[in-house]
Amino acid sequence: MDKNTYGKEGKVYAQGDTITLAGSLKHNGMKFEGQYKVITDGGNIQAANDSSGDNGQIKVSRADSAYIIIALGTSYVNDFSKDYKGKIPTRQ
Repeated sequence: MDKNTYGKEGKVYAQGDTITLAGSLKHNGMKFEGQYKVITDGGNIQAANDSSGDNGQIKVSRADSAYIIIALGTSYVNDFSKDYKGKIPTRQ
């Protein structure tokens, strides 16, 4: 296997109260996604991305407390004939 097919590629972006990390594996294109939702008690939430729409972050200020709910998924399916790829995580 070529070294250039190892690893993963993706993007991390923030919108509203959620940060999303989404991408795929280079060797077979399997998709993955994680969403991180911030819930605060009072205060303010501010989402920001860099100029390319990547490297998302959420800033919380003046909150009494903050909770982060995490959801993760992949397109993995236990089927060699499908190259182990199934439905895209956000569509499950």
